[in-house]
Amino acid sequence: MLTVTCYFQLNPWEYSVKLGHKYGVPVYAGLSESRVRAGGAKGWPQDFQRNSNLSYRGRAMQAWQSGVDGIYMFNYFDPNAPAWRELGDKQELLVKDKVYFMSPRGDGSPGGDVKGGEKFRNTPTLSIDRPISLRSNQPEKMILVMAEDFPGAEKSKLRPEITCHLWVKGVAGGDRVDVKMNGRLLANVKADGESLDYRIEPADVKNGDNVFELTPRTVPRKEFSGDPGALEIKDWDMAYICDKVLVYPAQLPWRRLMNFGGGIEQMYSGNQLLLADRGTGEVDMVNLAYPWHISPEALTVVEARVRVLDSNDPLGVCIRVANSDAVEYLTLSKDRIGLYFAKLSCPLDAAKDMHTYRIVLKGKDIRVYVDGTLKLDGAGKFTTAAFDRKEGVENILDMDWNKNSLLFGSATGPGTGEAYWEYIKYYIESKPISLQDFIVAVTYLPAQAKSKNIKD
Repeated sequence: MLTVTCYFQLNPWEYSVKLGHKYGVPVYAGLSESRVRAGGAKGWPQDFQRNSNLSYRGRAMQAWQSGVDGIYMFNYFDPNAPAWRELGDKQELLVKDKVYFMSPRGDGSPGGDVKGGEKFRNTPTLSIDRPISLRSNQPEKMILVMAEDFPGAEKSKLRPEITCHLWVKGVAGGDRVDVKMNGRLLANVKADGESLDYRIEPADVKNGDNVFELTPRTVPRKEFSGDPGALEIKDWDMAYICDKVLVYPAQLPWRRLMNFGGGIEQMYSGNQLLLADRGTGEVDMVNLAYPWHISPEALTVVEARVRVLDSNDPLGVCIRVANSDAVEYLTLSKDRIGLYFAKLSCPLDAAKDMHTYRIVLKGKDIRVYVDGTLKLDGAGKFTTAAFDRKEGVENILDMDWNKNSLLFGSATGPGTGEAYWEYIKYYIESKPISLQDFIVAVTYLPAQAKSKNIKD
């Protein structure tokens, strides 16, 4: 028999079913426990978690719908749990409440087990650890597998109620998110803080792939006027003031993409963060990365205050910016700064004092200001795609982080570098909506019962 999968899933269940059955081998779907511990948006029921019984029912139904021969459980230790009596029988599950997640396992990155494994992934990864940026007026297409038999429910004198729940951040007054399911616009939206709930009619649900399109309609922020290198910005979208070392899980969505081979991350003088890469191994680097989800068309400002201590590699001390279309590094050496891919540089005593570096991005333009003065003009030079290069941190970042993230520290393996960081922050002129999670809940109610999932 063939049992798949565990800590990560590269392909839908159908892929493995087809492979196993080609050789007459029964295929079992392995339902490992989810490593996503967050319970969802404020106000979501306890059942709206990936390790809930309702979630396991939805996962099992997706597997049965794909043609698996059985269900395999891993790290599921309660011998009295309902799952043992329910998940092995598709008919038993048909008229039971369940929750479908776009990505039950969450991130589950294969990079630590399979070199370059991320490029083989053909499954969603949406979760609080891997949110998706929704750009205004640009639909985001998502496919959710569901397996329901609503006529059978009606014979059992039950009324199915289906609700799409979005957990979003960045929705302000006047903003909204339009959701289509299989081409039909979902109405009756209910907003409760960061939770958006949409009622789904049973007739619109397909037994199999259901196509969702999420399109934000946002009210634009006030545009910049004047020189963005000198403009005072008060409303930063993210600001890490380096007065403490980030600690998991409060640090999220900041992540460390590092190997502590002679690396140091510690406070200095109470208000500066020392990031020191002193290792020379292939993946020895010390850095912090943030999934900022910016649009290439939006004017974006990154500002950091830094003093370089030492560096023997252009990427030993750097700031990496990627906006879906392009990637660039601001490299900081003791006596010079530069734009790595644009091949621009200028002399600067970056070691004597703290300096304020401001990176301004818009379209194919990238400009760098130091203490308010334009030092590097990369107009038309912000064009290098992230996956065009395979060096340093590019080999560690998975696809989403590679394409759209902010990183500071060291991005080189064999090279070394260290610096004191006072703060790093960014501002986006056109603020995107961040989709933190997406689920569909199916509830079977007696014919006259009132809804549990939508507030009237």
